[in-house]
Amino acid sequence: RKALLIYNHNELERDGRVHLGEALQAMAEAHFELGELNDALSSFEDCLEIFQSELGEEDQRVGDVHFRIGSIQRHLRQYSDAMQQYQLCVGIRKSRGKDDESVAEVLYEVGQVLEGQRELTQAIDVFVEVLRILKLRLGKDHVRVAETLNKIGTVYAEREEFDLALKSFQEALGIYKDSLGSDSVEVGHTMHHIGGVHDARSEHDESLKCFSEALRIFRLKLGSDDLSVALALNNVGINHARRKEYAKAIELCTEALRIRRLNLGTEHMDVADALYNIGNILDEWGKDDQALKFYGESMSLYRSKLGDDDVEVANCFQYIGSIYVRKNEHDRAIASYMESLRIYRLKHGDDSLDVAGILFNLGRIYGKRAEYDKALSCFTECLRIRKAELGEDDLDVIAARRFVEAIQRKTRRN
Repeated sequence: RKALLIYNHNELERDGRVHLGEALQAMAEAHFELGELNDALSSFEDCLEIFQSELGEEDQRVGDVHFRIGSIQRHLRQYSDAMQQYQLCVGIRKSRGKDDESVAEVLYEVGQVLEGQRELTQAIDVFVEVLRILKLRLGKDHVRVAETLNKIGTVYAEREEFDLALKSFQEALGIYKDSLGSDSVEVGHTMHHIGGVHDARSEHDESLKCFSEALRIFRLKLGSDDLSVALALNNVGINHARRKEYAKAIELCTEALRIRRLNLGTEHMDVADALYNIGNILDEWGKDDQALKFYGESMSLYRSKLGDDDVEVANCFQYIGSIYVRKNEHDRAIASYMESLRIYRLKHGDDSLDVAGILFNLGRIYGKRAEYDKALSCFTECLRIRKAELGEDDLDVIAARRFVEAIQRKTRRN
């Protein structure tokens, strides 16, 4: 903040347009460090105009400002604008040679934009090119090579190409261990990535080992209150819940919640996610009243941050409805399911499997209440959606068809 005041009152009064651009550039960096992204963007854009005028369109310093503008726009998820800035930067930096390390730097950012746009195949192609340049310039065992391998692994995991993801993560892990040591934070993060792949493949023994090792490293290197510790605690806790070790799972996930509140405050989305996760575990454990409390707290945060019509709110209503069914509080269950159904229809359309799932649950409640017309309507629509999405022979389709037939038989008898 002091730096901003100094630049505002002194640097901007200097003679010379380039000095003015330098001052604006420094101001922009200070705004960025303070998290004032729009102010940073404005200052960088003013700086760019001056540098282009005084230094020329192809000057390397102009390219550097294009890079910083693109980085801010990527943070703001203005992906198309960011891509334009990065392309201008690449064009300038390639004057140093197409295999220059600075070209790899901007291509890495291009890959992240493509990942944000869900253009995952293109993102991998770009990251592979970054990897080629870095291996050429820095050697195959450099930590920046490992960083890029981790990013490639992350994108492969998003594409559910888990063998390729695991290969990339393991190669990165070897580099980090050799370069930084087995207890480095980078090793911890890579172990956590590997745990995520094993988790997605339902290899839960392996995932627990990886998450536990990541947790050990994070505690050793970052202290007990770091957010990386919270992330690992959460995943270790989920693994214990899968083993029906619910008390241990709640202990770990509650500690993760404490750390997130400590670092992020009580209103952050990550706190809402932690509350929701604890609600899931308590729900599975059969602790209905406690689960309702945590679902309610998480839903309040989701509503305040995302609005009443967000899918996260719908998910909370769905689980709350299921608990009320178990408690035989059918009016409350119907009210919760109906609100969940409204949001899923709004966000996913009338023919989504989420809609079908809620209709199935509503049909069962109406069937228990002998409200057969409503039950038949719900089951029939559920069956139509599931057949279209899953095919005739899917087990969920068969279940919906059986309920339709059962309700039809009861209706005929009545």
